[in-house]
Amino acid sequence: MFFGSRWKRTDITNGIYLLSNISIGILACVLVYVLLTHPQQSHTSDLDVLKVGTQMPPIRNVKWSDHKMTLLVAIRKGCHYYEASMPFYKQLSLDQASHRLHAFFLCVAPDPTDDAKGLLQTNRVALPVVGDTELSTIYVTGTPTLLLVDNSGKLVRSWIGQLTQPLQTEVVDILRGSTNPRGRSLWSLVTGA
Repeated sequence: MFFGSRWKRTDITNGIYLLSNISIGILACVLVYVLLTHPQQSHTSDLDVLKVGTQMPPIRNVKWSDHKMTLLVAIRKGCHYYEASMPFYKQLSLDQASHRLHAFFLCVAPDPTDDAKGLLQTNRVALPVVGDTELSTIYVTGTPTLLLVDNSGKLVRSWIGQLTQPLQTEVVDILRGSTNPRGRSLWSLVTGA
């Protein structure tokens, strides 16, 4: 049968080829969808841009010298990492309202101010907002990003992306001035104060 005669596809073979091609096409579509809707998150700062000591550019309506430290959270409407981090930012805003933070906490966004305020208010987060800010002008490449800036406008610390619980605890401990096991304030270790 196979010797001397041309091999011909049978109906079963044609069906298998068709089914495998359709499966590969569906798999490729699912893969593209997942890659487009679930970008990689980062838990460390972009070392090429957000180096400790970097002089931060001015931000409209923000004077670095008005506060010993300023904590900025950069957000963007539709960022699911920011939305997932909302309980953490709500806790920080409550800490600020009760004067437990050693920094002034505010939000910057590329969206119009009213849209950014609406996003915060929907989640009951009370923060001052500076909208219409091109995030790349403050060296932010992804959201959410937390930037701790001193009163001279120098970057003291940064955190990028949706923070894990240990990183959230680190941020809170630093901003509340908690102490390390040796009794030294984490605030003083980070800020040099």
